[in-house]
Amino acid sequence: MENFFGQERKALGIYDAIRLSIMELTIDKELLMATLSLWCSAINTMILPFGPLDPTILDVSTILGTSPFG
Repeated sequence: MENFFGQERKALGIYDAIRLSIMELTIDKELLMATLSLWCSAINTMILPFGPLDPTILDVSTILGTSPFG
């Protein structure tokens, strides 16, 4: 499907998002548990001693290795 729709998906700016759906991710269980222990579901953020901390789009795109601009 990529050969047929690849250029169209790139033109629409959704190519990276589709590629993420087939990307194999390695999960750091200790880091995930540390993050979840600080997560507050009431406000969807991590609560740290100095205040709330939210991941930004730039943080997520850096972690996933994608472009934040589409």
